[in-house]
Amino acid sequence: MSLARLSSKNHPLYQIFCCIEDMVRRFAETPSRVGKPKKFSDTQILKCLIYQAYYRIYSFRELEWKLNQDHWARRCIGLDEVPDHSTFCRRAKQIEEGLYAPLYEELLF
Repeated sequence: MSLARLSSKNHPLYQIFCCIEDMVRRFAETPSRVGKPKKFSDTQILKCLIYQAYYRIYSFRELEWKLNQDHWARRCIGLDEVPDHSTFCRRAKQIEEGLYAPLYEELLF
């Protein structure tokens, strides 16, 4: 991993992550009053899923492994620790059910 990549603000993923933060901020997360608070925000999980698509990672287990190896991506996403593959699966379903439709409409219109 080169030092230029670690400090690069011109990397396409970094720019996409900035756009995602701006868009998700418009749809503020409402904390649920039942159960444990979420350890990872919807924004962080969404950035991980974009990382997965960008690098054509096919499984959540591989995504977990790649994020453990890629310190630059973890720093850009804002992760202190990498979510487990089961967390990715569960939270991806939640995002698909709740946050995906408003983001899709925002991108199209």
